Amino acid sequence: MTVACPHCHATYGVPTESIPTRGLRVRCPRCHAVFPVRREDAAVETVAAARRAARAEGPPDPFPSLADEEEEIEVEDEDPPMEPEVSVRSPRLITDASVARRMARAMVQEMVLPREPEKRAGLEDGTVLRRFGADIARAHSLYAARLHPDLPQANEIFRQAVNDVLGDGTNLL
Repeated sequence: MTVACPHCHATYGVPTESIPTRGLRVRCPRCHAVFPVRREDAAVETVAAARRAARAEGPPDPFPSLADEEEEIEVEDEDPPMEPEVSVRSPRLITDASVARRMARAMVQEMVLPREPEKRAGLEDGTVLRRFGADIARAHSLYAARLHPDLPQANEIFRQAVNDVLGDGTNLL
């Protein structure tokens, strides 16, 4: 289900099954405000109300005061008891080349290790790229989605990982 922060109006996907029937409190990764979330029926109205408020108020204040934030997260006494606070996380993009290198090698190793005999046969008869091509493309797509667009040499890092791990040092790509 989609949850909207009532403070900064950022929206996030939260698995409905992870929300107990009594609800829970979540912390927005963008503005760090804490707010209650309930199951789908109440959450749909929360999203709609947040969008209406965003249109009416204009852009949110990028530097809210602590007093404003405390007012936003206050829970009324009539609310039912809630589960402990959880954090809704959004993936961080990788900006460090050494982390990107380790991730690329791990992804290629995960693809190759269960298929080691197929790798050996492909290297011997020259069909390794045909055998692993679709998996390489899928791994590269996942790899690229986790990298910051300004990371230099991202494709070169992945290519080198394929050559080292799949090609045993032979230039396949």
